[in-house]
Amino acid sequence: MPVARGLEDSGVELLLSTRLDLASLSDHCKQPINGHHSRTVRTTNDRAISAELVLLCTGQIPNTALLREFAPETIHESTGYARVNRAMQLLPIPAKSNPCVNSCMADLVAHQLNVLDLSEEEIEPTPYERIFVVGDAADAFGAIKAGYNAYYQAEIAARNILRLVSNSTPSSDVKLEEYEPSVPMIKVSIGLVSSYVLSEIVLSHNFYRRGRFSKVTK
Repeated sequence: MPVARGLEDSGVELLLSTRLDLASLSDHCKQPINGHHSRTVRTTNDRAISAELVLLCTGQIPNTALLREFAPETIHESTGYARVNRAMQLLPIPAKSNPCVNSCMADLVAHQLNVLDLSEEEIEPTPYERIFVVGDAADAFGAIKAGYNAYYQAEIAARNILRLVSNSTPSSDVKLEEYEPSVPMIKVSIGLVSSYVLSEIVLSHNFYRRGRFSKVTK
């Protein structure tokens, strides 16, 4: 595995076939080590790991409290994501026609149907045409929560904002750009000058040398 080899060459220890035991975060203790405070956590196979800094990168909940207060009908109860249309504009969730005993399950089903979005209709109109949502807060048609997706979503939103403010016609008549999620991929930085990008299509190795970027595709 070239990614694993590159990380190990940079002094990064990989722990495979296990994950962090989130319960160990609540009962951790901080102990001074060489004048610094160390935090000890455990993996699911009961390995203890001490570190001065722990960055939790799983199980995060999007911070959509402001949108929930302003327009609660746009926020999925089960995920906290804000519903958007293809132009990345804030969009109300369709009202439930029939009450469901298990409302949480109903929310999850509605969320998955929204992700599929098999229709080829035009951008769904919204009463919040001047509010755009991108990144981790957006329920963006199945796009994984990654920086490159937030970047592309922001580009779409920025261009659509410019179209709205520069057009003298009613907003409903302005042709807006539509967002389509890209192929899922992950980028792993290896040191300061190298990274790997892995997707279902290609594995590429990017590295910085003498003032320019180069790419090796496999």
